[in-house]
Amino acid sequence: MHDEMTEVTPTGSSTTKHTGKDARSSRTLSNANRMRNYRRRKRDRLRYIGVEIREKEVDALITMGFLAMENRKDNLAVTRALHRYLDRTLSKVTS
Repeated sequence: MHDEMTEVTPTGSSTTKHTGKDARSSRTLSNANRMRNYRRRKRDRLRYIGVEIREKEVDALITMGFLAMENRKDNLAVTRALHRYLDRTLSKVTS
């Protein structure tokens, strides 16, 4: 029996972590996934940064229509809403 845990990353991709006796091989999978993500970000000219966001900023994303109220506790939904906000805001500067 193999124990697995699936984790969704901020970019929306998922990774599978093995537990139990397969834990040693999970490090290899984790390293391979990390390298694959690094290469994809480099190719797409993206950077990964961790960002802390205040509840009042989540409220602002809801008020501005970037995030649905029922998704306020869903970190992936908040991440995507923040990306939409940044895309819209920064496209005015970069175009």
